[in-house]
Amino acid sequence: PEPPSEPEPVPEPEPEPPSEPEPVPEPEPEPPSEPESKPEPQAETQPEAEPTESVTVTVAIESEETEEPEKAEPEKTEPEKTEPEMAEPPKSPSPPPGAPIHFGEYLRMMQVGTDLVKVKKSKRYNRIYHLDEDLLGISWNSHAKRVARARIAVKQVQEVREGRSTDSFKQFGVEFRDDCCFSVIYLDGGKHKTLDLVALNPLDARAWAQGLRSLARQEDTGERRSKVRDRWLRNLFEEADSNSDGTLDIKEVLRMMRSLNVGISNKILKQKFKEADADGNYDGKLNFEEFCTLFKELATRPELIRLFSLYSSKKEWLTAEDLQRFLENEQGVEDPSLEMCSELISHYEQTEEGKHDGFISIDGFTQFLLGPESEIFKSQHRTVCQDMDQPLSHYFIASSHNTYLLADQLIGDSSVEAYIRALRAGCRCVELDCWDGDNEEPIIYHGHTRTSKILFKDVIQAIKDYAFVASEYPVILSIENHCSIPMQHKMAEYMEAIFGELLYKEPVQDGRRILPSPASLKRKILVKGKKLMKALEALDNDEGEVSDEDEAADMDPVAIKKAGVELEEAKPEAAEPPKEKQEAAAAEGDKKEGEGDKTEGTAEGDKKEGEGDKKEGEGDKKEGEAEPKAEEPKKPRRSLSFSRRQRKPTVAKSHKKIKLSAKLSQIINYVQSVHFPGFSVEDGKYFQMSSFSEANAFKHFSQAPGKFVRYNKRQLSRTYPAGSRVNSSNYNPVPMWNCGCQIVALNYQTVGKFMDFNLGKFLQNGSCGYVLKPAIMREEISRFDCHHHKHLVPGVGPKLCTLRIINGQHLPKPPGGSKTGEVIDPYVVVEVQGVPEDSFKGKTKTVEDNGFNPVWNHTFQFVVHFPELAVLRMKVMDEDWGPNRDDFIGSYTLPFDSIAQGYRHVHLIHSGNKLENATLFVHVEIQDYIAGPTRASQKGKAKAKKSREYHELKLVGHQTLDEQFRAAHGHLRVCVDLRENYALALIHFRESCGRGPQALLRDCIELVVTRAKGSELSLSLDVIGDSKPTQVYKMSVETENPQIPGILHSMMEAFNHLNATIQAVLTEAENTATKLEETYTQAQEHRAALKEQAAATPKKAEQVMDNYAWTMYAIATEAAQLRQLKDEAAANLQKLFDASQKFEVEVKTAL
Repeated sequence: PEPPSEPEPVPEPEPEPPSEPEPVPEPEPEPPSEPESKPEPQAETQPEAEPTESVTVTVAIESEETEEPEKAEPEKTEPEKTEPEMAEPPKSPSPPPGAPIHFGEYLRMMQVGTDLVKVKKSKRYNRIYHLDEDLLGISWNSHAKRVARARIAVKQVQEVREGRSTDSFKQFGVEFRDDCCFSVIYLDGGKHKTLDLVALNPLDARAWAQGLRSLARQEDTGERRSKVRDRWLRNLFEEADSNSDGTLDIKEVLRMMRSLNVGISNKILKQKFKEADADGNYDGKLNFEEFCTLFKELATRPELIRLFSLYSSKKEWLTAEDLQRFLENEQGVEDPSLEMCSELISHYEQTEEGKHDGFISIDGFTQFLLGPESEIFKSQHRTVCQDMDQPLSHYFIASSHNTYLLADQLIGDSSVEAYIRALRAGCRCVELDCWDGDNEEPIIYHGHTRTSKILFKDVIQAIKDYAFVASEYPVILSIENHCSIPMQHKMAEYMEAIFGELLYKEPVQDGRRILPSPASLKRKILVKGKKLMKALEALDNDEGEVSDEDEAADMDPVAIKKAGVELEEAKPEAAEPPKEKQEAAAAEGDKKEGEGDKTEGTAEGDKKEGEGDKKEGEGDKKEGEAEPKAEEPKKPRRSLSFSRRQRKPTVAKSHKKIKLSAKLSQIINYVQSVHFPGFSVEDGKYFQMSSFSEANAFKHFSQAPGKFVRYNKRQLSRTYPAGSRVNSSNYNPVPMWNCGCQIVALNYQTVGKFMDFNLGKFLQNGSCGYVLKPAIMREEISRFDCHHHKHLVPGVGPKLCTLRIINGQHLPKPPGGSKTGEVIDPYVVVEVQGVPEDSFKGKTKTVEDNGFNPVWNHTFQFVVHFPELAVLRMKVMDEDWGPNRDDFIGSYTLPFDSIAQGYRHVHLIHSGNKLENATLFVHVEIQDYIAGPTRASQKGKAKAKKSREYHELKLVGHQTLDEQFRAAHGHLRVCVDLRENYALALIHFRESCGRGPQALLRDCIELVVTRAKGSELSLSLDVIGDSKPTQVYKMSVETENPQIPGILHSMMEAFNHLNATIQAVLTEAENTATKLEETYTQAQEHRAALKEQAAATPKKAEQVMDNYAWTMYAIATEAAQLRQLKDEAAANLQKLFDASQKFEVEVKTAL
């Protein structure tokens, strides 16, 4: 069971049997004796996953008698049954060799679980005792007690005694060794109670006694006060005491806290200062003890002390080796060197003594966890880390819509500053709406509206100055041209003169078949626009006609009228009903956006979920306003239905012609704008691209996502917001990315959830503005449809994410939210969006009246089926009374693939700016989502798959190919079985050792050996297999008829099962991969024949080629993954062997 988020209230005291002694002088009244309970079978301690090889030894676990049931369940009691006699552990005068000396190792052993015997009166109960993951309590398996009763909180522990020191032991435990016994005295309902326990060996007894004693002491004092820390605090105090009067005033404390980088607002610091000034005179000064109290309150966090304790070898600090182990086991850092750990200590440790001696204290450790190395975003993704030599069409490109606007689409200001902000934010595609201005100068503004106007040349100069500040990869200028020929000449001249060599003017190369790459276009500016035929372009002064695609004319007259704005000079155009009306669909609550796909997360949908996002920053308020639609949904829908019926007769009107200057046409090359010809056009020109209004884009997303993906493999596409979003609200970009659309243009001036998705998406790859698409969305022979996830997607591995929101720090009041003097009541909302199946949303409980350090300890668990397309958003809200009144505090969004595992801090953002010192502290585990029991599924947080999923067999109607594909389908099943069996075996072995999915196999082996030596058992490895490549190991115990503790037995079973699984991988992987590769080569030879055969039946041709692409991609990816799996399995086998050798496990000859 998952430990509770906070220590539970002390339950009502359980009636004590008459013979139970109390360790306090005053005897308690004895309740009437109860009948003895019926013995029940021993608790199951074996792993759920069955090993291929079992350990051929006897296990020293007695059948146990259940404890007396609670008074509420008297009907379960039956006459007493005789307890079998427990075998006495072997005696040893001294601690066993190899016993751990680290305090943190004791705690980790306790977390794994230990076989202990509970002594109560004349009875003994075999139990497995565990220390909770958060170190706040101990629990055990019991059939007679509820889960909540089979637990003692650490704060209840009053004393831990070693040896047979209590009356129960003296009367009934004389046959037990003294060094295996210990007693826990704790408070329950105001009464002292005793838990008498016997370990199977002195090591386990010492670990539990010393571990519990230290945890109870920490819980009591609230911090670790070491001599080193005391000396450091004394030095800090004396340095801050500027007038040497032995006290500190508020100004001196403020200066000192700033120098230490302790993140806290002045307001909170002053409040805590007053609380610490407790000497009675309230003179506004702190003596040393008061200062220590204040520092503890501000800088010492109990959850970090507990984490610190798990890895500290000296209790008071971490050495470089301790920090190395923490980074490997908890943070998932691969092979951190001791040199790297020493550098971290030197950087973050607060005391000079610690820096000199190479250790880090709790204060330095706290600063390290708040630093960039411990943020939730992967540090390796902060630089360009993807292949930048693919064609432009293989990337998602950060893009802005109507970039020049600072506010709404009707009367807002236009500004050069808007371009600067977008480019500095990493935007790589900006839009310029160009019109004739006064004084024979081209201008930029939102045509047909009352927005202000700016000069074209000023914008071009700003773009030149800031284009490559945030990224050196190409910038695309999306020109919407409404200018006369003379103004177009000027536009071309300005771009050539100002941009100079930055302007990429090279014509499309003859014979080229794909777009150039971002790497080949570094520090180049491309212009997107209409293009004349070559014959007309040859004459600089000539001109020609092209179709006009005026996005400004797409604005919905209903929304404009509702806004109360009179359009400038173009009412007849704005009133025309060509294709404009279809874009109104999205803003009026188009079903394809809001209802057809529930992952879209419109503001209207959020309100239905009770989130109260109404005030999620100004941007979310705007975002909610696809909110002309929220207020009058029915009337626009009726008119919308009419416009859809009338759509066909009006299509021709959208293709009116405009004049285009040959000079302007000459600077347009690889981004030529054309009207969308449809998906059925074969071999479209790769250098031509089309723009899709929001309504059209979502229509294709709903009706033809697979075709949209295929189209976007070779050509660029651009989507833009509906014309009715006159308040500059945004649509959800995630479905557009799911279709492979590269240029998903959003209103960068509007903050909110959908803009967060966009900014979070492009944090990866060094925030360069280009993100490589998943392979299945760009490979020529592949097929992907985001709506069809019933079967395994080739080359895509689902992930199971366990996200624990532990607590928050220094959460501010929302601007304009809570009233003055009120304290916020925060809660956290976690949301995942990706392919439609990857839609998750959950919230924590609300913590009342605490923005300083609210504790949630809430665990979310969810499956992400396509990690590369998913984004994760964490949002903090302030709960308020009344409907939809909750206020937005801050959020953070990032790509799922960029989430760092382990203990991480999340730095919150509001309106695009980082909130000073406001963080969430979280713990993240990500592992493969596979069939069968996993650590996560056993906790009941997420359901494991009911059955294993295999690749879908898709035939093509070609006899030879279908025979090959049927044969390959069996090999594909073998691939899935080998991969998932291996992943399960790894998970099971790590979990049997009490470790997470990132834990080192070396540490697992060390724990197995330590457990064995603690029980005075010698381990050995038997080599199994005839030849070296497939030889694995079986762990056994050399002693005859050994008595093995249940926990150790489970570890050995899991080790042997892992080795058997590795042997299966090494034996079958090579042959299976070779057969798949041969099938792929043979099937390629029949592709031309299949294409010719399919052409005879045009209606089925597309489906046939899709099936071919699907199966071929599955074969290719599984063969490659299987070879990788073989290499990984061989590497892990070597790690298991090396670790066994390091810890002196004997290796025997082959069986």
